[in-house]
Amino acid sequence: MSRSTVLFVLALFAATNCFSQIDFPPLSHVSELSQQVGIVKMEVVYERPSARGRKIFSGLVPYGKVWRTGAGPITKLRFSDKVRIAGKEIPAGTYALLSIPMPQSWTLIISTDTTLYGAKDYTEEKDVMRFEVPTEFSARYYETFTIDLDVKPYTAELYISWTDIQLHFPIETYTEAGTEQAIEAELLSRESDDAESYVGAAEYYQWMGKDLSKALELVDISLAKEKSLFAYRVKGELLEKMGKQDEAIAITQEAVKFSKEISDEWAVDYFQEKLVPLEQGDEPEFISLFNGENLMGWIGNTQSYVVDQGTILVNPKGEGGGNLYTEKEYSDFILRFEFQLTPGANNGLGIHAPLEGDAAYVGKELQILDNRAEKYATLKPYQYHGSVYGIIPAKRGFQTPVGTWNEQEVFVKGSKVKVTLNGTVILDGDFLEASKEGTVDGRDHPGLKRTRGHIGFLGHGDVLRFRNIRIKEL
Repeated sequence: MSRSTVLFVLALFAATNCFSQIDFPPLSHVSELSQQVGIVKMEVVYERPSARGRKIFSGLVPYGKVWRTGAGPITKLRFSDKVRIAGKEIPAGTYALLSIPMPQSWTLIISTDTTLYGAKDYTEEKDVMRFEVPTEFSARYYETFTIDLDVKPYTAELYISWTDIQLHFPIETYTEAGTEQAIEAELLSRESDDAESYVGAAEYYQWMGKDLSKALELVDISLAKEKSLFAYRVKGELLEKMGKQDEAIAITQEAVKFSKEISDEWAVDYFQEKLVPLEQGDEPEFISLFNGENLMGWIGNTQSYVVDQGTILVNPKGEGGGNLYTEKEYSDFILRFEFQLTPGANNGLGIHAPLEGDAAYVGKELQILDNRAEKYATLKPYQYHGSVYGIIPAKRGFQTPVGTWNEQEVFVKGSKVKVTLNGTVILDGDFLEASKEGTVDGRDHPGLKRTRGHIGFLGHGDVLRFRNIRIKEL
């Protein structure tokens, strides 16, 4: 080999070696999402393509064809324990997430074939399930394809977003059922000797809106086994939440005494501070409308409305729900109460209502509704939660997750009404002012002129609960 040839080869090698060191950025970035949801660890591994000015849906991603739901290797979902998606139980494991996009909805596919690169070799034989999810318009523009998980106590909501299109579906865990089974088997049976486990279970019941009477039983077992500041705090909070003011004061006074016995100055100060509002009453002039034990003071459908676990349970069993009214009539007032929805639940709060006729028209009805339910996606604005039905629409987006408790306040003075949900004012208006040019539903509402009447819960055949119902007359 000539000297010139050798030099040429060496130069070529050097140039090649130089160029090979350039670290080009990927066109689609790999993303790994890990989230603990109750007892289940959920993971999503996928590549994130960017729009870069291209037409995405019905362009880069054709309608009606199976898509890898991302870029590069197939998008993967991993679950450390069994979950439930669209009513089907999915065992622990790793799965491929594919989709068939369409303008109004997508077919999502859970497959066991995680070896795919793209969807070219996809076959239906390895499908675990298919289910439909409606698409939504996203106010936020997503330049890059995004999958994320929103945690709602023990359920995850998986969101898929790209450009201005978004869809989502729940992934349910068995955390709640497993926890309650363990509480029943080991604690309510009194098999365990661990005092802290009992009070921990009581606090779980309290925060998850479960049976407060069982929570009280659990914390009492804990205190009988071993006194603790934790147990005293939880018992005081439970009694206060159950409306048992005198008992809450007594247990807090006992907690102050115990704190002094163990020389915990911080705890002494804490419980003494708790005593002040309890002894003074943080809601002066408010009167309880529900004693947690029976329906004294209420009239109407006492078959579908029953007392259960210290709450009013609406349990229509196919009978339509009916209405439950206060015996007394009210004019101007502030009403405070808590409610717990089931999926798709629909009820109403009647005000200034007579006992006969449709309260939405012969009185006024404020909607009580699961705003997030898919079946209500196309309602009129005045039909969503907190709205004065047919008259004034309320703002949406302030409900707690289904199955947990919401707090609501309704202020009524003359024709003015204000609704506060979980600390946010969602409606502030005037019945008569809003309807002077006609009602938004085009119906006649003679009840708008009523200034006095019964307060009621107006059933529509769905299950839900109410508690801590109290009123202050103005």
